[in-house]
Amino acid sequence: MTLATPRTTVLLAEDDSEDWILTKAAFARANPAVQLERFPNGLELLNHVLRLRRDDSMHDAIWPGFILLDLNMPKLDGWEVLSQIKSDPRLRSIPVVIFSTSNSIRDVWRAYQSGANSFLTKPASLQDLIQAVGISAKYWLETVQQPPDERQAFLSE
Repeated sequence: MTLATPRTTVLLAEDDSEDWILTKAAFARANPAVQLERFPNGLELLNHVLRLRRDDSMHDAIWPGFILLDLNMPKLDGWEVLSQIKSDPRLRSIPVVIFSTSNSIRDVWRAYQSGANSFLTKPASLQDLIQAVGISAKYWLETVQQPPDERQAFLSE
């Protein structure tokens, strides 16, 4: 069995345009190889991952290394998106990092209880944001070995 090829796509659910611009700039500085894809609401992100799950032709090139998920979004909030992803056997292996302005212990607890893989409070400064996304990208995309998704697991046997 061979290891899966490293993934470089990160999905970002972010409705705030200023936060999007800052996060995009932070990723560009921290790790220019990352392909950051933005979804301005939870419904669009969820529809995208559900399409990935169904469409084998899209799968290999853009299966995400991880998802940065804001909690407070229009149309479908981060809590519901997290619940849908973690309840789907073909999606639950995608790491979901909550990326929120909240630092409430209640939100942190609820996120982990709901299946989040990590919780990151959005830093206030650009320098701290660059450091935070750099650490997250290095960890989720380069350091840990992620399980293959269901299709890859069966193909490699």
